Amino acid sequence: MARQTELALHTVPEKTGLLIGAPAYHDHGGPFLDAAESVAGAAEGARLALTEHGRPRHRVGLALYVDFAATETDWKEYRTAWLRPG
Repeated sequence: MARQTELALHTVPEKTGLLIGAPAYHDHGGPFLDAAESVAGAAEGARLALTEHGRPRHRVGLALYVDFAATETDWKEYRTAWLRPG
């Protein structure tokens, strides 16, 4: 996630809004993949890339993909890992 976000930050012009997709679906085919592809993990990777980017970047957000499949846990991770990180 950090690498993909980093690529997006370098590719998308700064005047253009950028939404990073966070996985909020649960049909991976194996229970361990929910932990590997989580909203919290996506938020951490995006934040890491923004830190490595070295300068403030406005108009960057994290968007749940797909929001209609998101569980209460996904929304909690979004709130705690992206909106109000510890």
